[in-house]
Amino acid sequence: MKCLIVDDHPLIREGVAQLFRQRRDLAVVHAAGDAAEALLCLNAHSYDIVIMDINLPDQSGIELVRHLREARQTMPVLMLSMLPEAGLALRCIKAGADGYVSKESPPDELMEAVRKLLCGRKHFSPEVLFKAAQVAGRSLHDAGHERLSDREFQVMCMLATGKSITLIAHSLQLSPNTVSTYRARILDKLGIESNAELTRFALQHGLV
Repeated sequence: MKCLIVDDHPLIREGVAQLFRQRRDLAVVHAAGDAAEALLCLNAHSYDIVIMDINLPDQSGIELVRHLREARQTMPVLMLSMLPEAGLALRCIKAGADGYVSKESPPDELMEAVRKLLCGRKHFSPEVLFKAAQVAGRSLHDAGHERLSDREFQVMCMLATGKSITLIAHSLQLSPNTVSTYRARILDKLGIESNAELTRFALQHGLV
């Protein structure tokens, strides 16, 4: 079994690779630190599964999985995230991901998800599926957040949960000025004026 791990944190890549090495049937592991490196690996090798962080320095993981599906890459893709927001999980599903696991989950859940995807099944927790269904239902009535890009949506979810621009910039490996620009675009697209209104919007739509 050949696996590609796409994550910009070496400790995460090595940690997941070490889990795989402990299991003889999950043998060959390649790693990439960003979307560009991942595409080079995918062009040079075939993989049975791709495990991908949502947050990559050069492109969001959601955008990358969407690109893979448009290019008719059919291998299962498991998304990893520090963010439990259902809205992000829904975007992963829509982009073509086959599973979604929080980085805070125990190692056994990650391995269970991998085995399910290798058998042609999906892996989304009942809580994520329930909230994602709520988000999808509400989106039929008000699709304001659907106008946001994947990165804008990610920033919106973090702002809505009270994270500061400095913390968001550090987490996403962006400059504070870039995050401030995203915030301005988000408020403009949603027609709201403050972070408090943004939090209320996200709660009303089940996004956080």
